[in-house]
Amino acid sequence: MNYRRWKQLGPRLRPAPRVALFPFLAVLICTMGALVPLLLAMAHQARLSAQAEAHARTADRTQELNEQREAVQWRVEQLRAARRQTEAQWERAQQYLGHLEDRSRRLAMSRLHASHAGHQDVNQPPTATR
Repeated sequence: MNYRRWKQLGPRLRPAPRVALFPFLAVLICTMGALVPLLLAMAHQARLSAQAEAHARTADRTQELNEQREAVQWRVEQLRAARRQTEAQWERAQQYLGHLEDRSRRLAMSRLHASHAGHQDVNQPPTATR
């Protein structure tokens, strides 16, 4: 129907304009069909990115824990060396104390013998005792 004929028909006789839904639905379905693989690809990429980030965090934490473990092991070795040194000093001090006690005991015995001998005879030289 041409424009003149259409104008000549009254508003009541003119055919009502129709909306063609088929092209709209076809475009909508095509768009959705194109977006679904795109969304799936984006979701896959996001998952890979999250896994890589988690792996990096785990690697960083592992490295940090290894460094802390090495520091603790070093400190343990330092403490063990200090303990060995302290034990050696303790042993030397015990030996020295034993020596001093032995010397003190001998001196006391010597004085006792000297005192005892002094009471017997002042002019007589002290005898050596074992």
